[in-house]
Amino acid sequence: MLDALYLLAAFVANYIAFACLALVQRHHWHAVFGTPDCPHLGRLLLKVVGILSFATAFAVIQWREGSEYGILLWVTELPVAAALVVATLSFKPKLLKLLAALPARA
Repeated sequence: MLDALYLLAAFVANYIAFACLALVQRHHWHAVFGTPDCPHLGRLLLKVVGILSFATAFAVIQWREGSEYGILLWVTELPVAAALVVATLSFKPKLLKLLAALPARA
């Protein structure tokens, strides 16, 4: 049961990473907030959070599963998380507003 929670946490971290990197793009930012572009400091913050989220997900999976199976599991989670971000941006982009609330004010 605990292993499933760690895998879910890693998946959520991958989702957050892809969502942050998507919000750096003007088109997605406009779909979520309706403003033309994210402030420069906000863009930098989104990029850093995205990279750190990827690293966190990778570290959690490597720690729980080991290097043999962990890398395979992490790489398998990536396209699923990316597809979920694409679906979120396609159907309900406003759901990402909470994620980008801080960079919007930067």
